[in-house]
Amino acid sequence: MLLRLRIALPDRPGSLARVSRALAHLGADIRTVTVLEAGGGRVVDEFTVDWPGWPGPQQLSDDLGVLAGVTLEGAWQTREKPDAFVDLDLLLHVATAPDRAIGTLIDALPAAFSADWAVALGGPTERGVLAVSTNAPAAEELPEILPSRPMAFSITADSHLAAVPADRWCTVYLARNSGGPAFHRIELARLTRIVEVARAIVEGRGDPLRRFAETVPAGRSG
Repeated sequence: MLLRLRIALPDRPGSLARVSRALAHLGADIRTVTVLEAGGGRVVDEFTVDWPGWPGPQQLSDDLGVLAGVTLEGAWQTREKPDAFVDLDLLLHVATAPDRAIGTLIDALPAAFSADWAVALGGPTERGVLAVSTNAPAAEELPEILPSRPMAFSITADSHLAAVPADRWCTVYLARNSGGPAFHRIELARLTRIVEVARAIVEGRGDPLRRFAETVPAGRSG
C-alpha cells in the first residue's frame, strides 16, 4: 500500500533523520520525501511510503507524537508512483489529443494529486459540466463558489477542495475527502500551472518547437 504522510517537524539538524528512523522502525519503506514549506523553526515534509500493514492514522499520530515537536498532519492512500513523471505524462496526453484536453485533465488529476475526484465546469457564467472523474458528485452538489483566482478551501474537517479558473475555458475543481489533509499552497500552485500549460497547448501557445522556430532568423537552423 502506497501512502502519503504529511508531517511537521522542527527545522533543525537531525529532525528528518529521527522521523525517518521512526517510520522505518514502524514498518514503513520510505520512497520519497518532499519539503512543502520551511520557516519559523518548522518544516512540513511529505513522505511517500510503501507500508502494507500500516497501523492507521490515529495510531501513527500517537507513535510519532512521542518525538518532540513532530506532528502528523495527514495520512492517506496515493496512486502516484514515486518513480513516475505524472505531470509530464498528463501534459503529453493533452498535447497528443488537445480536442479532449479537459477530459484528460479530469481523468488524471485525482491520481496525480492523491485526491478523490475532479470536475471541470464551464466558464464563470455557464457552470455547465464539461468533464467528471470517477466518484465525482453531481454539479449541483458542488459548493456555490465561483473563484476568480486559484484557491484552496475546506468545507468540513474531512472535505477539502482546490479550484482553478482558466477564464472562459473551464474551472477545475479537485477534492480530497477520504482522510487526506487540505490542499497545500504548493499543491495549489502545481495544479494551477498544469491547468495553465494545458490551456496554452489547446490554444496553440504550448508548442515549444514552434516558439523556438519563430525566434530563429530566416536562413539559420540548428
